[in-house]
Amino acid sequence: QSHRFPSLVSPTNKEERNSNDRQISKLEKQLEKANQECSSLNQKLEMLKEENSTQLRKTKKEYEKEISSIYKELTDVIDERDRLKVQVNERAAMRLKKELQHMRKRLE
Repeated sequence: QSHRFPSLVSPTNKEERNSNDRQISKLEKQLEKANQECSSLNQKLEMLKEENSTQLRKTKKEYEKEISSIYKELTDVIDERDRLKVQVNERAAMRLKKELQHMRKRLE
C-alpha cells in the first residue's frame, strides 16, 4: 500500500499522523457500517427469495387446481357430447327402422 498512500505509511510529523489515523478510523467505521447494511440487505434478499418461492408454490398449486377443474369440466362436456351423439344415433336408427318397417308393409 505504500505506493498508493505513502503519507499513510510514513507520515512526516505527528499532526499528519494524527490526521491520517482519524481518516483511517472514519473509513473503518464507514466500512463497518457498509458491511452491516450489506449483511442486512442480504438477509432481506434471502427473506424475499423465500417469500417468492412460497408464493410461486402457492400460485403453482392454484394453477394446477384451476387446470384440473377446467380439465374436469372439459371431460364432462366431452362425455355429454358423446352421450348426446349416441342418443341422436339411436333416434335416427329407430326412425330408419320404422321407415324400413313401413316400406316392408307397403311392399307386402
